[in-house]
Amino acid sequence: MVDVVKARDMTTDLDFSAPSSPDPAEGPAPSVRTRNEVAIAGVIAESAQERELAGGAMAARWTMRVPREAERGGGSDLIDCVALDPALREQALRWPDSTRLEVWGAIRRRFFRTGGRTATRVEVEVFRVAESDGIGERRGLG
Repeated sequence: MVDVVKARDMTTDLDFSAPSSPDPAEGPAPSVRTRNEVAIAGVIAESAQERELAGGAMAARWTMRVPREAERGGGSDLIDCVALDPALREQALRWPDSTRLEVWGAIRRRFFRTGGRTATRVEVEVFRVAESDGIGERRGLG
């Protein structure tokens, strides 16, 4: 199996050469390297369902539960994940609830219409996945 499902350069160099303030004596703002990278380790709380996105692309969407550290109040976060790559989408549809995963991807905000209104959702578009046994051992999936 392949560990990397789809490689993407998730960094972009932006040149903010315009002054950050109206005072030209301060000079231009420094170049900023932007990133949109996410790594999540948790368990599947809601197994994947296949859906068609508004643009016609097929996606597998699932929810992961990620426990919070005790010093941050405990509890857990539920994070929606989506796979667009066909091979990863097919794999995601076979994972049962409670499967331990580590996923890597990027945060996306999607817009859609529901009940005549525009709504949004924030999710992680997953590019790479490894199944985890919970003690640091990983198996690449793809």
